[in-house]
Amino acid sequence: MPTIVPITPETLKKGWEEAQASCLNDEEFLLTVEIQHKSLETPIRVARYPVTEIQHPLFFKCLLEDTAPYDPGQIVDFIACPFDVTMPEKSDSTPGEFSFVVAGIGYTLDADLETAAMSGGPIKAMLRMYTKGEEDKGPHPGYTFIFDCKEPSVSSTSGDLSFTGVIFDFIARPFGRLYRPAEYPQLVGSN
Repeated sequence: MPTIVPITPETLKKGWEEAQASCLNDEEFLLTVEIQHKSLETPIRVARYPVTEIQHPLFFKCLLEDTAPYDPGQIVDFIACPFDVTMPEKSDSTPGEFSFVVAGIGYTLDADLETAAMSGGPIKAMLRMYTKGEEDKGPHPGYTFIFDCKEPSVSSTSGDLSFTGVIFDFIARPFGRLYRPAEYPQLVGSN
């Protein structure tokens, strides 16, 4: 069984170089949000993408994980739409609150959201992260979050949909790449 090597400037530098080398700098990430409620025939699915010169809707075909609550293991359409997400701070004093603003989509979803709010039960959202261009390979493990939407609202002037959501075990969630001893030998040593 490997033992932990004492941290020295040399081992720290070598471990950091290995970790940096594992990062693909040319990767672009695609965030998606899926809004779910029992009153919706199919979930509302949007992909974070700037819509500037596109004259027709742009869709991303994304593979859902096998454990997805709707359409598990299926490739489904996410419509490209600009949205902003504020990620929570990762600390022991924050509850893990995400904030979302989906630009201009509220006009088309207003009736669906009103029906969901009036029929009761939680409105849930699922945030996933994909590698752009590899959406058919599924979302990144560890970067899929599901939570209840708090205070969803649609702006009457801009049509922006806003909501927040909390992940209570956010502080305990693993993030990023797992650095395993076999892949990064400088991070561990042997007896």
